[in-house]
Amino acid sequence: MHVVLDLNPVLRHRYSGFWTYGVSLLEGLSARGDVEALSLLASRESLAAAGDIRCWGHPAHRLVATRLKMRWWERWWGLSRRPNLADWCGPFDVYHSLHHLMPPAAGRPRVLTVHDLRRYRLGELYARSRTEPFERSVSAADRILAVSRCTRDDLVEILRVPPDKIDVVHEATPAGFAPADARRRAAVRRDLERQVGAAVGPYAVTISSRDPRKNLPRVVAAFARARGSLAADWRLVVVGQRPAGSDELDRAIAAHRAEPFVHFTGPASPARYADLLAAADVFVFLSLYEGFGLPVLEAMASGVPVLAADAASLPEVVGPDGVLADPADTDAAADALAALCGDGPRRRRLARQGLARAGHFTTQRMAEGTVACYRRAMAAGAG
Repeated sequence: MHVVLDLNPVLRHRYSGFWTYGVSLLEGLSARGDVEALSLLASRESLAAAGDIRCWGHPAHRLVATRLKMRWWERWWGLSRRPNLADWCGPFDVYHSLHHLMPPAAGRPRVLTVHDLRRYRLGELYARSRTEPFERSVSAADRILAVSRCTRDDLVEILRVPPDKIDVVHEATPAGFAPADARRRAAVRRDLERQVGAAVGPYAVTISSRDPRKNLPRVVAAFARARGSLAADWRLVVVGQRPAGSDELDRAIAAHRAEPFVHFTGPASPARYADLLAAADVFVFLSLYEGFGLPVLEAMASGVPVLAADAASLPEVVGPDGVLADPADTDAAADALAALCGDGPRRRRLARQGLARAGHFTTQRMAEGTVACYRRAMAAGAG
């Protein structure tokens, strides 16, 4: 099988969800004997990130790099059907888009991965988003690969995609996450104390980004309320960028007088993030919507018990091996957090269960499901 893979969004968004998904997929496909060739489509400007991919340069890889940016090609293909992928890659079996790029494919089937439909479910947060390119790609795809049952159901409900056109293939637990031994935990905490300028006892960790759907103000409020029933040395560590327009976050911190026990590390390197996660006592993730939710798998793989939002795909990923709470109910989240943080044996039990669960989300399974999707698309032919 010769697959053309749209690698551009992966390389352009290093260490994002696109990156994690794309690198795992590339590693999984590269390890299969039935994928003899992988033509990797990218613009030359994005190739600087390629050296961070462990399997880069595999014998099956064929780099197809263009001097023009892919968004310019996308505009051109709105006017012309040339060049098509066969002009660049030679004969191939299937094309796989990881975002919404849909080049002319010389009559070969095209597969589209859909990660989430947050711009529809949380339209008020993404009022400026353009959905037309995505919707055109959904219509043009011969087969769709959804990363969760939640995403599949959203596609069927919101965009009226026929269910038999969609394959659900879960993402893989990212590499680089593992439980920390006592020495590593102690070293991470010492470094964290130097960074924040305060003593750090047991701590819950959460991640933040510019995207407000991560629900950070409510995480702070819930932790502040939960802390009233916990030992005084519990801390909340926030890794990542503050959300865009952080007035609501600032108000939450002020209202709960949380500044002494909420510590912001700012953006962290992948290795630093893995350390902060592995040394934590609890991982909190009250996101309003996730198409899959890789951070909960990262926490589980690190041997850290998870409190996640009972929303969208997160119950599907966490299963019975974590704690769920309504992300819109601060009191319920605080009660769940207080119960988890205050119960050491329960935390240890959930940590063991979560570690085992994370082990089921492998690159091999991800690649196997993806190749099965390719074969269905090839059997049906191009639309």
